[in-house]
Amino acid sequence: MQLVGTRAEDGEGCASEKGAAEATEVDFTCDDKLSKLKKLYRRPHEGGKFLSPSERHLFSRMIYEKFYNDRAQDAADLAMMYQASLEVHWVEEWVARRAREERWSKDEARRKVKRSLLERVDLHKPLSYIIGSQPFFGCDIHCEVPLLCPRPETEMWTHWLVYNHLARAERSIAAASAAAAAPSIRILDVCCGTGCIGVALAKHLPSAAVTALDILPEAVRVSRENAARNGIAPERFSAFESDMFSCFLEEQVSAQQGQCTNPGEDRPIGAVKDTYVGTYDVIVSNPPYVLPQQYVDLPRTITHWESKTALVGDDYRESRQYLYFKELCVHGAKLLKPRFQRNALLRDAPNIAIEVGLQAHMVAELMDKSKLWRDVEIHLDYAQQERWITASSAH
Repeated sequence: MQLVGTRAEDGEGCASEKGAAEATEVDFTCDDKLSKLKKLYRRPHEGGKFLSPSERHLFSRMIYEKFYNDRAQDAADLAMMYQASLEVHWVEEWVARRAREERWSKDEARRKVKRSLLERVDLHKPLSYIIGSQPFFGCDIHCEVPLLCPRPETEMWTHWLVYNHLARAERSIAAASAAAAAPSIRILDVCCGTGCIGVALAKHLPSAAVTALDILPEAVRVSRENAARNGIAPERFSAFESDMFSCFLEEQVSAQQGQCTNPGEDRPIGAVKDTYVGTYDVIVSNPPYVLPQQYVDLPRTITHWESKTALVGDDYRESRQYLYFKELCVHGAKLLKPRFQRNALLRDAPNIAIEVGLQAHMVAELMDKSKLWRDVEIHLDYAQQERWITASSAH
């Protein structure tokens, strides 16, 4: 097992002492220093200007105090202040589009902006649910309650997987397809949620064919919608309702049913059908990994809106989260192609990526001891937290 990560640059993200000693009152929308931060963001966000400067200032201040003050490094953390003001701009921009499409009057649009911002502040509603979408690795992902909003940490490892490993195989397939039919990269996305990971992989790897699984029926529906929304052809993206790998197993039983029939059994239920053995090139998964004791301390933006099942797990596995990772370890290895059948450029690349939390070392040890995996590595996210595990199947 190996720990992989990057070192943060000295002094990175720190506000200057001069800035900290300055203004106790910052104009969130007009301050010159804040305007310089626009280059950090993907594109300019010019709202519909439905709010007056004082209203915009007020809502920015309210959002900052509610959601960003605790994360600020000091009293004049300009990045956090600008992020709060950006939320107001994003809501105005979204309402401006809706107003054009639905022919709202300016008064109707103003009321919608204010109502949306008050939902954000008073109800702790995530911005992705208010606007209804979230950018993710070049994709526009539709978001709705209770599916998890895409996170930057997930985007980070999806990007890493594409540009460090899968893109090379994609280029070779593209070159080969000019002369003859080339095999696609078959990807399985387990616990897909909105489908953001699978959709992004399909978009950036034109030869990829993605199968997405989730226990929530609304996740299956939304992931299909997101594939279509981002121009992915139906033959390249399919989604199915499945409790982890249950749709591939001989016994179509869930972990909860397994509890009734074999209450003491400490292994994945069922066995992979021969039909599906060695089907996929790559498996990706963002399974439930928030510990129950962590969940009670999460902010209301999460606990009041996002699916507890997606975060912590179902009633049976909530206190047995290792079962999710054990299933990924055992069933995942069975579903992956043997080395000799893989694309030549994928044979030495990791063929499973799993997002994890505090249990990273437990999961890595489980995979090491199983002898089903080699080159097990733990990777760090932007905050230098252990966030995802990669490995290569041993067969």
